[in-house]
Amino acid sequence: MSENKMKLSLFMLAIPLIAGSISSAMAASTPGPSGELIVTGEYKPAACHATLSNQGTLDYGRMPASSLNATTYTTLPVKTLADAITVTCESATSVGIDITDNRAASVVYSDIGQAINRGLPSGMTNVHMVYGLGVDSASNKIGNYIAELNNARVDGVQAYFSENGFIFSPTSFANPAAPFGIPSQNNGYVFVDKSHTTLIGKVFISDFSAHPEIAPTNNLSLSKEITLDGSATINLYYL
Repeated sequence: MSENKMKLSLFMLAIPLIAGSISSAMAASTPGPSGELIVTGEYKPAACHATLSNQGTLDYGRMPASSLNATTYTTLPVKTLADAITVTCESATSVGIDITDNRAASVVYSDIGQAINRGLPSGMTNVHMVYGLGVDSASNKIGNYIAELNNARVDGVQAYFSENGFIFSPTSFANPAAPFGIPSQNNGYVFVDKSHTTLIGKVFISDFSAHPEIAPTNNLSLSKEITLDGSATINLYYL
């Protein structure tokens, strides 16, 4: 194999979080004919539309196999998709997101400490922060990447991501250069300000970056072209 075609993709899925109805009943207080009074209603959050820039794709282009390490992992340059996620709402509201790895079965290792040792961002404490890159033609696992949400904005004003009250910021982790939005799968993230207040707005935007590493080529089948097949679903929630 002379070249590798390397690509990461995102997919967007919108799911309302709050939609419901209220009902009550009133019965007669004395014996005899009775009737039922129903009070009903439905709350609908402001309609929002989500889009991904560049079809949600980070493309690493083509690389010769000789540029990859044979016996150790190869860390690729970080790539960022500017304005990757844009959520536009008809009226002011608040939204949250989470991320699901569609290639979780292809993660090469389960020890997050190994990711740190191989040059990926330090401060990681959750294995669910590692995403898979698919498999080659012989079903060998290609590698991993760490996703990063950054440069969050709400109506043009800088915002942050909060998980369970913890704000991700440039100094959140031991490494001062660590990104301020590293999503752990299946955890919800809310757009907030520095005071932990959930932000309300009409336009929510975030960049998306990937920190990939490729398995040693000795562990891969080089008889056919290898395509990085990272895929994550970003779920949008109304709060």
